[in-house]
Amino acid sequence: MQPIMNVPPLLTVRTAVWTQLFRENVLPWWAWPRAIVIAAFSLGFAPLRWWNRRTFEKKALNKPLERPPLFVLGHWRSGTTLLQTYLAQDPQMGILDGFQAFVPGLEWMDGAAVRRFLGVNTPGQRVQDQMPRGMEVPEEEEFAMGNLSLESAYHSFWFPQRNEYFERTILFPTLPDRRRWQQVYAQVVQRVAALTQKPQICLKNPANTARVAALLELYPDAKFVHIHRHPYAVYASMRHMLRVAVQPFALQDFTDEQQEERVFQWYRVVMQRYLAERDLIPAENRLELAYEEFERDPLEHLKEMYRSFKLPHFDDALPHLCAYQRSTRAYQKNRFELDMATRVRIQREWAFAFDAWSYAR
Repeated sequence: MQPIMNVPPLLTVRTAVWTQLFRENVLPWWAWPRAIVIAAFSLGFAPLRWWNRRTFEKKALNKPLERPPLFVLGHWRSGTTLLQTYLAQDPQMGILDGFQAFVPGLEWMDGAAVRRFLGVNTPGQRVQDQMPRGMEVPEEEEFAMGNLSLESAYHSFWFPQRNEYFERTILFPTLPDRRRWQQVYAQVVQRVAALTQKPQICLKNPANTARVAALLELYPDAKFVHIHRHPYAVYASMRHMLRVAVQPFALQDFTDEQQEERVFQWYRVVMQRYLAERDLIPAENRLELAYEEFERDPLEHLKEMYRSFKLPHFDDALPHLCAYQRSTRAYQKNRFELDMATRVRIQREWAFAFDAWSYAR
């Protein structure tokens, strides 16, 4: 049985989006209190969203980007958060933070007082790995997509009985599916650029790992850095994330067996699609990193990234990067053990990943 009053990150979801999600899904009895809370907040924020469209969005959503975006790719639990958090230390980088991820459509309210209020009511750490979480911390635009539209794979987190959300927004079975997603995503990128007023936008979203072709249609000159990690570690950490950070917020039952199958399926779909599309990226705009190597010497890898992508002002960013590196010295990663049967299944079903990045079995 799940806690009754946990609420997923949908409190500012647009009312039309929540209405459609509610219509498409059957909710068990224990999810109704959460659904009512979401509906109440969604309706309560409706006038503020209307004002946002009249003010912030009217001026912001058509402004051209100063530079092509930098996209951090990689499957969930592969090190994407660590990599983007380093990049976010660079003062020239505009990132989507917790405010933009969880309160999209209310950008006109952005200010120190609002951020402090929201920050006080936000856990300071992610439950899955104790990495920082808050209004100023880098977040994934998939959360913003879910509050603004139906075009988010994370709706399959909150409604795990409907994996169709993931399949439609990752695989794009039809051209209209692809176009709808691109339209909303481009607006999210514009929001980040307008709110941060930074020359270089840096975005991290594991779901984008399978959307390279769709992203290139929007941003042909974008830079892509992909970070990968040993499949054993990804599997173990992903299972842990689903248990402690997704299941408590789901609005439908999500059994251990379903979580296990979801991990195997999502990794296979996302990573095979990435391998099929990565060569679409011009060589000068693509970089791949192994998490294990990046963790050992992040500053050297960042220096190479700036050089490879011709990103300016690395020397100006270096003191900030060094300060962040010093702050992480006491951090301890989670440790997980896998039984032999699970290892054998990972080797069998994800053999393509072992081969692509030469990981030991």
